Amino acid sequence: MTQKDALYAATFSLMMPGLGQLFTHRIVPGVGFFMIFATLLALPNTRLLLPLLVIVAASEAYFSLKAKTREGESWRTGEVSYWRSQKDQYRLPLFTFVGILGAIAWIFLFFPQVTPLGAQSDLNDRVDRIAENVYRYRTRHGVPPHSLEAALREGGLSHLLLDPWGFPYVLEVSETGFFILSAGPDSKMGTADDSRYTFPYGRD
Repeated sequence: MTQKDALYAATFSLMMPGLGQLFTHRIVPGVGFFMIFATLLALPNTRLLLPLLVIVAASEAYFSLKAKTREGESWRTGEVSYWRSQKDQYRLPLFTFVGILGAIAWIFLFFPQVTPLGAQSDLNDRVDRIAENVYRYRTRHGVPPHSLEAALREGGLSHLLLDPWGFPYVLEVSETGFFILSAGPDSKMGTADDSRYTFPYGRD
């Protein structure tokens, strides 16, 4: 996940709980639905699950409305009675409070990707993991990989090919070690915010 994707997902989950509530008739499930939706949207490897999530949510709403119809309420009448009932008016502030707490907690789970300082820390962690796989590739094959894709694909870590800002890392190899470069927040190589990591041979 890139910093941009995480920030978008966090904002999306906070702004859309009302729409989720319209479909599910409840505050907390509505917030939960959109937090899950935004998470799947932000993580590239899980986007194929979005249709399944939407189908499940739509099915829940459909059967809920069918149940109201069987009880003698039309869709619109059921909605009005739901919102105006004293029981639900009493619970609404509590459900809203719990939903907001859940959204805040969800954002903090993505804190390393959302904040610039956290993104730099995330970059350091990713580069260390990439370097470990480059070392392993060199130990296994006797030569360093010709690209990061080769090393990470062999280690099953292809999702680490992009830095926290969504730009591919660059691998440079020398006789004494290798270098991993990140273009930084501006996603442009050769600028002041580039990051260059040096890894000498001998550590493997």
